[in-house]
Amino acid sequence: MNWQAFETYAPAKWVLAGEHAVLRGATAVAIPHSGLGLKLKFNPNGAKNSSFEVTPKSAESLIVDLLKAVDDSLPLPGFPRGLLQLEGNIPSGAGFGSSAALCVALTRWLSGPLGIAARDESDFATRLEHRFHGRSSGMDVAVCALGEPIAFSMEKGAQSLGIRRF
Repeated sequence: MNWQAFETYAPAKWVLAGEHAVLRGATAVAIPHSGLGLKLKFNPNGAKNSSFEVTPKSAESLIVDLLKAVDDSLPLPGFPRGLLQLEGNIPSGAGFGSSAALCVALTRWLSGPLGIAARDESDFATRLEHRFHGRSSGMDVAVCALGEPIAFSMEKGAQSLGIRRF
C-alpha cells in the first residue's frame, strides 16, 4: 500500500453547558474553539530510511500505540511509512478536547486506506477516543469533526445549531 500525502485540521472545543450531564442523558451545547486546534500532516517521503516518524517526537509512542490498536480491530493495509507531523496549540488535559481533535484528525487520515465511509468516521473517532477516557460520549469528537456549534445528547447525537458565525 502506498500511503498518500495528507493534511487536515481539527479545532478544539468549548462546552458551554452540560459537559458532564451529557453522560446522564442531558443535552449539552458545544462550539469549536476558533483559536485552538490541531493540524495533522503526513508526507510519505518525509521519513529517513523509509521508516515511520512522528513529530513532535514526544507524540510518537502515543501515535504508534493508537495505530497498533486500530490495526488490531481493522487491519491496516501495511504500516505507514513516512513523516506524520502534528502541530497544534490545544492544551492537553485542560478540557478543550485535545484527544478528540487528535482522534478526528487520525480518523480522517486513516479513512481512505481503511475504507471508512464518511458516515462512519465519527463512530470510529469516538472508539479511538475511548482509549483516552474509557467511555467517551462522542460529543467532543462531534464538535471537533463538524467544526460548528452543536447541541449534543446521547440519545440524538450531534445536532447543528445552524450558527455559522460565532
